[in-house]
Amino acid sequence: MKTPLNAALLVRTRIEQGLSQTQLASKAGMSRQTLCNAERGRSNLTPQNLQKVATALNKQISDLLLADSADAK
Repeated sequence: MKTPLNAALLVRTRIEQGLSQTQLASKAGMSRQTLCNAERGRSNLTPQNLQKVATALNKQISDLLLADSADAK
């Protein structure tokens, strides 16, 4: 199962922390291509990879997810 990632928030958080895609991918233990595809909205991350990215950014998984449509109202 793939998790709906907020790609724009991921990019903003990465940049705010001064990390390149290569640096974040390395910290998260994944390929830069996987991270790049997630940031561009081409694919979602698996729950395991989402956890790795959240940990590398010192964030909670919920901080990186799309808002539930009920929450957006």
